[in-house]
Amino acid sequence: QRRKLAEQLAAQRKTIKKTLKKDAAKIETDVDKLAAMSTAKLVTEQRELIADERAEFERRLEQLRKRMDYLERARREAERPLLAAAFEKQQLDDKAAHKASVEAFIANAKAQREHALKEKARLARIADEKATFE
Repeated sequence: QRRKLAEQLAAQRKTIKKTLKKDAAKIETDVDKLAAMSTAKLVTEQRELIADERAEFERRLEQLRKRMDYLERARREAERPLLAAAFEKQQLDDKAAHKASVEAFIANAKAQREHALKEKARLARIADEKATFE
């Protein structure tokens, strides 16, 4: 049973040895030497190795987070003038579109008014005859 545990731990330690760069030489991966150790000592060492691996992973994750923050901040700062220019252009385009829309609305209103006045004049001719029917 100890031999089986030693083989499992050796396999785990080989993967841990790859991930941990510092102190990698201190990690024992020889199955015979691990089988000679007591079970309590093996379990204790394994817990320590796993804790070290977790700490190393968290350290690398923190470095990656800082690098990503730096890159994101740099990207935002580079985009700020581009976004301001795009906003100014969009405002000018919006003003031009609004002006065109207002002019079209006014032209349409004038055309409807002229049509309404023509209809009024046309129907005014028969207003007297309408009154005779009422």
